[in-house]
Amino acid sequence: FIKQRVETVLSSPLKVITVHNGINLPRFYQATPLSRSSLGFTEKDFIVVYSGRINPEKGVKELIQAFKRLKDYPHIKLMIIGGSFFGNEQGHDPFIQSLQEEAKELSNRIIFTGYVPYEQIPSYLKMADVAAVPSMWDEPFALTLAEAMTAGLPVVATHVGAISEVSQGCAIVLDKQSFIEEFPKSILKLYRDPSCCTSMSDCGLSISKQYAKERYAEDFFKAIASISDN
Repeated sequence: FIKQRVETVLSSPLKVITVHNGINLPRFYQATPLSRSSLGFTEKDFIVVYSGRINPEKGVKELIQAFKRLKDYPHIKLMIIGGSFFGNEQGHDPFIQSLQEEAKELSNRIIFTGYVPYEQIPSYLKMADVAAVPSMWDEPFALTLAEAMTAGLPVVATHVGAISEVSQGCAIVLDKQSFIEEFPKSILKLYRDPSCCTSMSDCGLSISKQYAKERYAEDFFKAIASISDN
């Protein structure tokens, strides 16, 4: 996605090499799920998780608005992980407060965890049933998408930026203009069809192997070498 954008502004031919980001796969593969009861969830609950910065462009407001359309399904719950910026442990800013106000109608089913240290994120993800990546801007990569797939979660995301490039057909990808209407339908499909969840999980886990940090380092140095050779 970034390569295509760069190529639109080039005044002359230039070698552009794509190197996809990498993450610590074992950290996600081997994580122990956080206890559901520690956050007020039960084993009967179907947990949708959002993980990332809580800013307008990340689509959290639209996610809450879409989730409110599932008000007749008490066991479907939403966990929102993150603060307004990295390391913002308090998470009290006007935008987050406006989201909490938006969520009041279903406050017993929408949990704001606040900022969570990165090393704990895999355990939070492992506790959930499905991940939401509702970005409203053109994600240059969407690392949280790769992390969710590596944690074995089915993903419902928006068709922006590199989302489809990263998910490679292993996610439900929705047009951002119709996200609020279509997201509840996608969640209900997964809620009612465990086999679909399993299939998407398996697909994501398979794709996730491409996002190893070791592969990233290898590709990065190969790219540097190829440029210097020319």
